[in-house]
Amino acid sequence: MGMGGAWTGREERQDIIALVRRALATTPRGDLGRYSLELRLEGSDLVISGEVAEVAEKKIALERAAAVPGVDVIIDELHVTPRLRRGDAAIAGDVRATLVADPMLVDCSVTTQVGFSPPEIAALRPPGRRGWIAVRVEQGVVTLDGEVPTLLQKRLAGSLAWWVPGVRDVADALGVPSSERDDGEAIAAAVRLALERDPDVSPRNIVVRAAGRAVILDGLVASSDEARSAEADAWRVFGVDAVENRLRVYAGL
Repeated sequence: MGMGGAWTGREERQDIIALVRRALATTPRGDLGRYSLELRLEGSDLVISGEVAEVAEKKIALERAAAVPGVDVIIDELHVTPRLRRGDAAIAGDVRATLVADPMLVDCSVTTQVGFSPPEIAALRPPGRRGWIAVRVEQGVVTLDGEVPTLLQKRLAGSLAWWVPGVRDVADALGVPSSERDDGEAIAAAVRLALERDPDVSPRNIVVRAAGRAVILDGLVASSDEARSAEADAWRVFGVDAVENRLRVYAGL
């Protein structure tokens, strides 16, 4: 009896893995199984690890897996393949420099950390600063911890970190003390700001709308490359789960 129960449990687990693989094979980005992602169950938790080419593929993979019956919790070890492999110290230094240089984060102190100790990091906040950001990088994965005054600043910091060469993932753990509503308009505002920061995108003819966590990009761009860059910027914003790219190329821009 015990042996049969064990085999039944094993078969159920194998069925769940098979269902997840099937879900990953039919996505708007094609068959994500081409990346040979590792799937395993730890108790009732599904662990997904490996690398994909784009943030969009990462988010779609996690969303598809989460919708599979029997998957309760997903442990995300899925990263994005960087165009350039770099050391963690170099990445951390560039992320800090990028955040410090942005005028919207001028009221935040930014430090880099080798380990992680929130009380010690918080003690580094200079007087008069409204927020603090601690940057930690491990194997190309950037973790942003601390606290910033607004949701827009939180999302901006995460977007900027994604642009640093060598970054494989961004864990935006920044807290926000305010009671702002985190709705579609808040997400749309963050996407607009990300587009403004991207030198490869001219946002003046781009309309950004959001319904919940789904973003729609509409309007005109000068090239297909610009359209792809704008879509990638939207996917990188914390909280965005879907992007519909309706941008049209008009060479006269």
